Amino acid sequence: MPGRLLALAGFCIAWLLAGCEAARPSAPPSPPRPVLAYLGQAQVEFGTTFADTVIGGLSALSYDPERQLYYVISDDRSERNPARFYTVQLSLSDKEIGGVIFTATRPLLDRSGQPFRPQALNTTPPVVPPDPEGIAFDRARQRLYWSSEGERLTEGPVLLDPWVRTAGLDGAYLGQFTLPSNLAMSAQQTGPRRNRALEGVTLTPDGRSVFAAMEDPGYNDGPETGDGHRVLTRFTNSTSPPECRPRNTPTRWNRPRRPPTRTASRIWSR
Repeated sequence: MPGRLLALAGFCIAWLLAGCEAARPSAPPSPPRPVLAYLGQAQVEFGTTFADTVIGGLSALSYDPERQLYYVISDDRSERNPARFYTVQLSLSDKEIGGVIFTATRPLLDRSGQPFRPQALNTTPPVVPPDPEGIAFDRARQRLYWSSEGERLTEGPVLLDPWVRTAGLDGAYLGQFTLPSNLAMSAQQTGPRRNRALEGVTLTPDGRSVFAAMEDPGYNDGPETGDGHRVLTRFTNSTSPPECRPRNTPTRWNRPRRPPTRTASRIWSR
């Protein structure tokens, strides 16, 4: 009899536990992971000109849904024409990228309101133009964020720190983010490597943060490993004063948590 009671008690406990388990709400299904699919490409013939500029070095683009156009930045270091961006209309479908129509171009202006001059290292001080790479459209504030990789020539040395700047839709200078000190260019084995700094920039959908992507790890991150790691830098934009220079300190992530199977050195947003 005691054995039967123990067996019955064990059965009741197991039944109650099973009932509790069944009563627990099931976890919501995980959202599907975004999938990137190659649709095609649209090429601009080499040497094509538009508005007295040579179209080339198109490095990044960002979509403006109200105007239904893309802001496309050129990585020309004011060598052929002053550093600039274009506005472009693309014909897109679920199967391909159709026609490409350039509608306007604007020079990116320096702090004094002038286009960036070509490089001139024999002057005092030397003229060192930026290396434009990334661009992002801020829909709420109607402005652009753009990144430059800077310059690092150890002979001299000639140094220009990377930056993320804000610009009007006409290219006018509006402000510049304060970068972490380990993103400053140096003639020593510290800071970013030459031509491998802030390659891409994008804005979060809520407009509170700007993310910039390093093309490759800096000297501070260790040797180049070629394992696909990238470096991200985050700038919070929610507390910007009027001139768009955030007072808060950016946060920097040196490595992704998991090595990606495929990597991109630029970030696009739409």
